[in-house]
Amino acid sequence: MAKVKAKKSEIVVETKKDIKKREKQVKLQNKKEVSETETEVRRFVCILIVLLAVIGVFYFMASRGSNNTNTNEVVIQYDDISVGMILNRKEYSEYYVLAYFNDSENYTDLNRLYRIYRNRDSVTKLYTVNLSDSINKDFIATEGAKLNVDNAADFRFATDTLLYIKDGKVSKTYTTFKAIENVLK
Repeated sequence: MAKVKAKKSEIVVETKKDIKKREKQVKLQNKKEVSETETEVRRFVCILIVLLAVIGVFYFMASRGSNNTNTNEVVIQYDDISVGMILNRKEYSEYYVLAYFNDSENYTDLNRLYRIYRNRDSVTKLYTVNLSDSINKDFIATEGAKLNVDNAADFRFATDTLLYIKDGKVSKTYTTFKAIENVLK
């Protein structure tokens, strides 16, 4: 059975074979369009999955880093000074300087005394010097302590020490834990 089709003053007669051929071409074209659309959707989904995976990795790394107790945060310590700064604290005319070693047997007790003293009202200013810091390594005594000096470069520390500084000069020294405890308590 043939169909007759009119096109701008032309009459085209299609046979069954032509109709099937045209339908086949339309199906192929539709398949091609569906295939292209499907490919684009798959590509979009893949990109989305990769993007979410990358975001997930960054989130995991960031959250893991923030829960780490061993962070290397930079904290400005105004009370922790180096040996070279012991005699030149111009903010106060008199103050104490607690010089300590991290591996000292009294380290924990000195830390406790420091915190208690620091939290008191109207006390003489107290600075700390960590003698275990590399910046202070040149000030560790090899023969004997040298504490009553006029120049900070001449200091030599043998043990945990509390210095009382008045007008930029060492006025008193305390080198035993008991003596330090009596002053800071």
